[in-house]
Amino acid sequence: MSLARLRDTMAQARRVGHVAMDVVRVAGVRAVGVAVATASGRPVAAISIAAIASRMTPDREKGLVKILAREAQAIGAELSQR
Repeated sequence: MSLARLRDTMAQARRVGHVAMDVVRVAGVRAVGVAVATASGRPVAAISIAAIASRMTPDREKGLVKILAREAQAIGAELSQR
């Protein structure tokens, strides 16, 4: 992945709250991920799911993003209490 593409991907992730992309070096795999942020909004980690691309339909991807976002929020809240 080029630096320009990486920067574009990061900018899009900030806008929409997640990243969804085909895995660059593994054919036929798609991944979605979200940042884990503390209460201050600072990202400290990320969680993701990778699956066979043909099974990652747009509806499935949307559902997985919701689950990941919920869990990332819970992890971030826990980390903020420490």
